[in-house]
Amino acid sequence: AMVVPLPEPFSDDQYALLLARDSCGGGSSQAIVVDVSGDEPAIVASEEIEGSIQESRLVGSVLYVVSQGYREEVPTEPIDPEKPIDPDNPDGDRDEAGAAVEPLYSGYGSIVSSLDLADPTQPVRPETAGELWFSGSGHVISATDRYLFAVVQSIVHVIDISSPTGEMALMSRIRSAGNIR
Repeated sequence: AMVVPLPEPFSDDQYALLLARDSCGGGSSQAIVVDVSGDEPAIVASEEIEGSIQESRLVGSVLYVVSQGYREEVPTEPIDPEKPIDPDNPDGDRDEAGAAVEPLYSGYGSIVSSLDLADPTQPVRPETAGELWFSGSGHVISATDRYLFAVVQSIVHVIDISSPTGEMALMSRIRSAGNIR
């Protein structure tokens, strides 16, 4: 487990944030908020984090976590509803109603998620764009108050984190000449 001190307005005398990951690679971790103001610490909130936590950053009141996980049948690209039906494989990329579906694969990847801790006793996941998935592994993370840079192997994913409530948007991808560590 990692202890992440919370900045103002949380007051380090009131709460501590613990990040716990399954050491056996079971696929889940937790963000745990503990009230440390009394004689005995007490858990006041807990949120499951998909995958095994690799890195985290607290920007303002929002916790950003990069974790490693395994997913089955993960979309590889956005849906194109206008995609024509392939006459050689009429059901391959369509559902029963004929709507286009994403090509799927299974594998390991990096999950970037956010958790708004403005009220530490009630963490909130953003309703939209609160999680991003990147195929591959190898984590390097850096953050400013506006951007999160999540590196997966040789690709730097530039993510806009300027929302004070944790919504994220992928701004660009920068490919390097080799893996970044």
